[in-house]
Amino acid sequence: MTTTDSRRTGRRRLALTAGLVLTTATGFGLAAGPLDATAPQLTDAAWVSEETAGLTASAASVSPAVTTCEGRNGAPNLLHLDTSADGLPVSGYLVTITVDGGAPDGWNSGQTSEGYPLVPADSPTYVPATTSTVAWGITGGWNQAWAGDVSVEAVGPGGWSSPPVSHEWAIGFDFLGGGYGSCT
Repeated sequence: MTTTDSRRTGRRRLALTAGLVLTTATGFGLAAGPLDATAPQLTDAAWVSEETAGLTASAASVSPAVTTCEGRNGAPNLLHLDTSADGLPVSGYLVTITVDGGAPDGWNSGQTSEGYPLVPADSPTYVPATTSTVAWGITGGWNQAWAGDVSVEAVGPGGWSSPPVSHEWAIGFDFLGGGYGSCT
């Protein structure tokens, strides 16, 4: 072996020995004083006062509308609307008038002579809570009669609605053309 080779081998052995000594010393140092993760540690974070929060939740429902149905002779039937004293505030009403066998050609639209809005047949119609009365009626149709149901749901915040309140109604004309109506 040459002198250069023995120097290289000696340096390698020295470096290897030094690395082994450092590794061993570090390992013994850690073994002598293990880190305690549960012990309090100082940090830069601090709290001056306690913070608390609270949550209150309540449930309510939209109460059904107070309704009175009025059948009238020779004039459209009327549905009087009022809000219940219980439940959430009411923003409006969803009124649906169904006609057994479908709506006739003479179904009235617009408003009555008293100014009450006429509700279309077979189409849920939203009216604001300020509406006190809605109507529906049929013009013509001598010696004929129609019947169906009228239902109303009170609508509250967020579109929530009450259970429906329903009434049965009938409108007809006798053989002389005199109109009659009923609503129960």
